[in-house]
Amino acid sequence: MEKRFKESQEFRKITYRVVKNERLADPYTLQDFPPDIAWVHERMQRGEEKRPGRPGWVVYLDRKRIATFYGTRNWEEVHFPEIKWLVSEHLGR
Repeated sequence: MEKRFKESQEFRKITYRVVKNERLADPYTLQDFPPDIAWVHERMQRGEEKRPGRPGWVVYLDRKRIATFYGTRNWEEVHFPEIKWLVSEHLGR
């Protein structure tokens, strides 16, 4: 799933970041976030951002959340096509 996404045309047009910690049960800390998206953690701390489910993907455009996807069950049928559409719609074809 991740391999196919990373090989797609759409992936080449986005900035992809991974936020991951040791255990799913543990809350995220600032150290779990790459420095260029630390603003997401700060918003979550202030209650301005909803914490995504795990596994989850959040799509931001100009620091505005435009989509959230949860789980892997519908990746091929729903999530991946929606991400492809978002990229083409907002970043050109």
